[in-house]
Amino acid sequence: MDGPPPNYDDISSAAPKLLVRLEVWYFSSHGRCQERNELLAEAFEEAEPGNWNVRAVDVVEPHDDADRDDFVPIQVDFEHREYTNYDPNGRAQNHVRDLFRRIAPAVIFRFFLGINRKPHTMSLFARNVLPDHRGRYCQLFVINKLNIRVDELSAPPEVPDTEEIVSRFSTVDNGLSMLSQVVEIFSLYRLFQTRTKARFSLMHAHDVEAVFNLRSTGLEDIEPLATMAENLRFLYEANPGLAATEPSVTPLEWASAVTPFKEFQSELSGVLDNLAKTDLSCPAKLDKGIAATPQLLYMTGLNLRTGSIMLSRASSLLRPYLDDQLLQYDSRTLSPRHLAIGGAASGAGGVGTGGAILYGTLASTPLGWTIAAILCVGAVAAAVAYGSVSAKVEAVKKFKQYMKDMADVFDEAQKAVVAVICQDVMGMELSSFRPDEQDAILKSFGIDVSALGHGEYQRSLVESSMRKAVQYHKEMREQFEHMVEVCGFGETDKELSL
Repeated sequence: MDGPPPNYDDISSAAPKLLVRLEVWYFSSHGRCQERNELLAEAFEEAEPGNWNVRAVDVVEPHDDADRDDFVPIQVDFEHREYTNYDPNGRAQNHVRDLFRRIAPAVIFRFFLGINRKPHTMSLFARNVLPDHRGRYCQLFVINKLNIRVDELSAPPEVPDTEEIVSRFSTVDNGLSMLSQVVEIFSLYRLFQTRTKARFSLMHAHDVEAVFNLRSTGLEDIEPLATMAENLRFLYEANPGLAATEPSVTPLEWASAVTPFKEFQSELSGVLDNLAKTDLSCPAKLDKGIAATPQLLYMTGLNLRTGSIMLSRASSLLRPYLDDQLLQYDSRTLSPRHLAIGGAASGAGGVGTGGAILYGTLASTPLGWTIAAILCVGAVAAAVAYGSVSAKVEAVKKFKQYMKDMADVFDEAQKAVVAVICQDVMGMELSSFRPDEQDAILKSFGIDVSALGHGEYQRSLVESSMRKAVQYHKEMREQFEHMVEVCGFGETDKELSL
């Protein structure tokens, strides 16, 4: 085709203005709500997002098991007043980021505080661009950093005026971190009001530090909030369960060392049983399975993260105990007594020529018969002793390897779930983001990206990673029971002579 390419004005006059949708997911027993969609649209109109016209979204109930979910979105659309997807100067992309990171946090915080519900995740995606171009507009942020299920959001009595906090959100280029920090501080406060014992041990230490460190977001000079954060930090650090997150210097007794692992088994058994019945590779329901609804996917992600934290805690206590047992086994096999028995056995009862000659000589006289019998008994006893220790060592080492491998399997399974959440729930491919953005998203869901490979996500790998997690957990549980039986753990904590 001859002639210059068409200019932007010619294209934009025919193309529709960029249309994006913001979704904020939360838990509500009422399900999806048209009234709340309209109220959120009104809240954004009052915020006057200069480059955007706000559009209320009509609720469309899903036609599968998701229509019974409590984990639902509040939605609002934004149509750009001037630019289309074809703007060569990237102004539409810039305005999308500004909307999501600077304007939205204050509106979302005030709105959800008003309806007394906690926002968990928020996402934004383009609705009227080709699939190949959607990646340039995708935005995703996880507000629920601490992996805690608190459905309500309310201002504590210590913070009677939240407007000073709200005003800070729009003063920075990216108010998302502030939003998450304040929401989580309020959630922790709520947790202490509704439960006698907060499960601090199920929160990752890095996430907790990010929430308590108000200097990282510039909120440290808001006195009521700063005081509350310090008080919560004190309660967190005083929690006895946190001692288990640090490697134990002195091995504990078996009963104390194994308790976190049994809690891990109890917490995850039901989750993984349901996971085994769920087809995450396809949103459709199986004939005898469980449908992968948004709520099931999100709760599965939270539960896998909980499992990963609990397994890490269990390992930190069990490993020192098991390492100490291995040292005891080594000392027994190397003791002078067993070396002497072993030496006599190899000399008298061995299959070598020298052993056979010595045994034959001893057996030629009545006194020799007695000596030979004693040596044979010693040889059998030594063989039994060595066999017993060898079985214990093998059982312990195999279980330790299962604990290590299980942690990696959890991370792989979490990545698969997050990828499905991005695609089926939030309308965007994980592969739409740059590698560093993918890492940030995975980290926000509590995934150890250092343990993952760098290959691209493939939908076909979802089901295999789920099956792998279920199978590994089953095998680890069986190996644990085998180890306890072989080693006699729990029968006595006293050293048994061989």
